[in-house]
Amino acid sequence: MDGREPGGKIAPGWEFFAEGKIGPISFPVLFLAVLIAVTWSLLSRTVWGRHVKATGGSELIARLSGVRTRRVTTYAY
Repeated sequence: MDGREPGGKIAPGWEFFAEGKIGPISFPVLFLAVLIAVTWSLLSRTVWGRHVKATGGSELIARLSGVRTRRVTTYAY
């Protein structure tokens, strides 16, 4: 090895997001947990989430049930 750091350096303003800790938990892990919780809430507690699940289950059935599947697919992506 020639002594260089693998992957380079992190910009000074972003160090906390990559290496910071809140108590014993690293920030990236905490951020991922919050992201999962928000996603779960959106998919399970909103009309839009039910439409996404219906479209993913069967686009034809969802469309016949009145779901605007093209709009749901566009927003989901």
